[in-house]
Amino acid sequence: MQVGAQAMADRYMYFPILGVLTALVWSGAAAVAHWPRARLPLAFAAVAALGALAFGTARQVPAWKNSITLYERSIAAGEDNAAVRYLLAVAFQAAGRPVPEVVAQYQQALKHRPDYMTQLAVITLTHGRIDEARQLIEASIRAEPNNANLHQNLGAFFVRLNRPDDAVPHFEQALRLSPKLASAHLELGQIRLKQNRVEEGRAHYEARARAEPWNADALADYGIILANLQRPAEARPFLERALWIQPGHPCARQML
Repeated sequence: MQVGAQAMADRYMYFPILGVLTALVWSGAAAVAHWPRARLPLAFAAVAALGALAFGTARQVPAWKNSITLYERSIAAGEDNAAVRYLLAVAFQAAGRPVPEVVAQYQQALKHRPDYMTQLAVITLTHGRIDEARQLIEASIRAEPNNANLHQNLGAFFVRLNRPDDAVPHFEQALRLSPKLASAHLELGQIRLKQNRVEEGRAHYEARARAEPWNADALADYGIILANLQRPAEARPFLERALWIQPGHPCARQML
């Protein structure tokens, strides 16, 4: 059964197939009732069908051993696409497979989906291949210049290199493209507070808290900033809401 990008989605047939199987069973029973001599041939046919199904199941079971075997089976069956390669790379990474094997799968995914460069960049950055990581992220931005998350990723890359001045333009561009991108507000807020540009930092923390009204950390962080600025009346609602969402939030509880 075709479902979206999936070539075959067997699970969607589990329930509908019951009607077909029920009809077959009842038809067989009716045939035996009308033609008793058909009992033996039908019995042999049923046994043969069950044997064939059992054989097919035995062949399929090893593919479901884990995610790696499943995705490798999909590729071997001809379903070689970006999603499968990406998921196989993630499975390799989770299983602790060597980095070159993980990277090879991401590179295969890139042949189908250039926007997967970011995931590959994260791996290369984690293993100290800084120049390669930057080239990948910049290439992904060239492919999708209006993708706010990619600009956010490049800004985070520069933060990790302790180059906040290079990071700021990318966070600002991310917010121009997506004004409610909470992660970019958080990054800019942290940078501005470290630069002692308190009001700018406060504004970004406020924007983050309002963009994520169900994020206890975002609410508590902004409440703490207001409290430190000697604005307790404004801080209290944010701290109380943080505790309402997460009753055991330590920072919010301490500030109240």
